[in-house]
Amino acid sequence: MDENDVLLVKQLKDRKEEAFVSLFGQYYNSLYRFAANYLCDPEAAHDIVQELFTDLFEKSAELNIVTSVKAYLFTATRNRCLSFLRSLKIKDTHNRNMLEAHLYSDTVDAIEEPSILDELQEIVDKMPPKMKEVFRLRVVEDYKFKEIAEELGITENNAKVQMNGAVRMIREKLPDLKKRLFFMIIW
Repeated sequence: MDENDVLLVKQLKDRKEEAFVSLFGQYYNSLYRFAANYLCDPEAAHDIVQELFTDLFEKSAELNIVTSVKAYLFTATRNRCLSFLRSLKIKDTHNRNMLEAHLYSDTVDAIEEPSILDELQEIVDKMPPKMKEVFRLRVVEDYKFKEIAEELGITENNAKVQMNGAVRMIREKLPDLKKRLFFMIIW
């Protein structure tokens, strides 16, 4: 750490406002661009960098910077970005598990996340017509397989096979859904 950094850290620990203003002015834009490129989410990047400077101010007495101030700030920003991405993954996993649970319980009524419903609709729209109709009757209309068979003039077993195909198709798309959900969240 050079002399300027040593002096800056001392001023930060002494809670000198001009040190924070100087640090913010010098690094905010660079840290913001770094976080925005890392996350592809300008709002989250802004929040992360703001929180970093807020924490830096509030916890300045506990600062333990052994590298340069610049390296410390970029490392802290990267770590916060990684934490943010982990939290998205947890949210995606939770949403995916909810979707699968609802599919297996043959109802989508309780899905609250509009983006998941939109994605589900896209997947259903790509299904073959017979499969789509079986899926709609079973999930949306709450028909029993016997009723579906009668309605469509197919066997009950064929209705089950079509429904299993629909569920399998949705499950196959879930990894893709997870990726797209991530980008939908961060954009």
